[in-house]
Amino acid sequence: MNMSDMKKELQTRLTDATHDADLSAAISMVICENVGYQSLPERNVAEIVSAAKASRMAELAQEETETAHHKFEVSARDLSYKDEEILRREIGAYAPFFDFLDFLIEKSDYTKGAYISGDVGCAKSHHIVSRMVRYGLDFVVINTAITPLALYRCLYENQNKTVVFDDVVGLFEPKAMAVLRSALFSVSGVRMVRWQSTAKVLEEQSIPQSFVFSGHIIVVQNKAERGMKEELQALISRMYSYDLRLTLEEKRKLMRIVLGTNDFFGLPKLERDKLLVFMESIASFGNSARYNLRTGIQAAEIWAKLGEEKAKPMILELLETDIELVKFLTIEEQGADLPVARRVDVFKRLSGRSRRGYFDIKKKYRQSLHNRADLSRIEIESVMAELKAERGVKYIGGHSLK
Repeated sequence: MNMSDMKKELQTRLTDATHDADLSAAISMVICENVGYQSLPERNVAEIVSAAKASRMAELAQEETETAHHKFEVSARDLSYKDEEILRREIGAYAPFFDFLDFLIEKSDYTKGAYISGDVGCAKSHHIVSRMVRYGLDFVVINTAITPLALYRCLYENQNKTVVFDDVVGLFEPKAMAVLRSALFSVSGVRMVRWQSTAKVLEEQSIPQSFVFSGHIIVVQNKAERGMKEELQALISRMYSYDLRLTLEEKRKLMRIVLGTNDFFGLPKLERDKLLVFMESIASFGNSARYNLRTGIQAAEIWAKLGEEKAKPMILELLETDIELVKFLTIEEQGADLPVARRVDVFKRLSGRSRRGYFDIKKKYRQSLHNRADLSRIEIESVMAELKAERGVKYIGGHSLK
């Protein structure tokens, strides 16, 4: 949902509650543009409306004063605080993550950057941006592809700000990393960034070939870099690192908190509860990478606009199980005492993949950092049935089936 649609949806909801179009327009504008809050929780609509009315926001909004904007911001930030309290209490992985963000913004002086990775759809970027808004930081978010020269220009134009690179393509190209390294650390303490070759675009825009960067850099990625080259290791060593990972059970709780308390696409609570029950019934280790807030919100839109009967088969496709991963994990678990070569052989026969495919999936499993207990009994039994059909009642190597 883009910013314009977000404001329209929020304004409609608030108008229904306040019967005051001007007041609703002012509230939705400030919440969406000044605070960046992605969706106003249903449980707090009445709360923010009450706060607005109590402080005569209608009159202040018409005058378009800074005071009105400030009070709207405060009300919206309060909503973000309450959501964070719920996440801290209900999901163990979030408490240290929030503490890390507070340390990074409030207290860190030695290191001028952070490398934050984690699961897709766990609201990393949202919480990072919300934190910077809360502390009143001057920041900019870059979320597209970038060249080394464009990176140099970006840092020059934002040399006193916090620059957030959100899953940016090209950021770890050798020349780009050289620019980042100089912006992150200097033995002298003066972080001088230089562009050594002549560039016409710099001349045309009167950008010097060197400048002092005094801001901060935050790199956000869904997938942490593994087996990285020495240059990348050197770059990331200049930053604080944090990898936010949720177990399948924590993802279930996150879905309950977010989808259960926000009326996405006008979906009534009874229907949201039915959607959550359905998604939980098909969630497993085999599709845990797809089971996240993004697919949850997509599923809510499908359910709201097409109805339960048509939505269910489409949501099954959204949460399609990664069968190869399930087969790999089952073979690893059931044949843990067998030589690797034997396990690779079974995987090749069951999946049709090569030996390299086995180790590619092994790498994928290691990166996911999930607990093997997330692998459902049904998935294990399904793969074991294939093994039985192929090898009879005995497991490969003469071991009995478990």
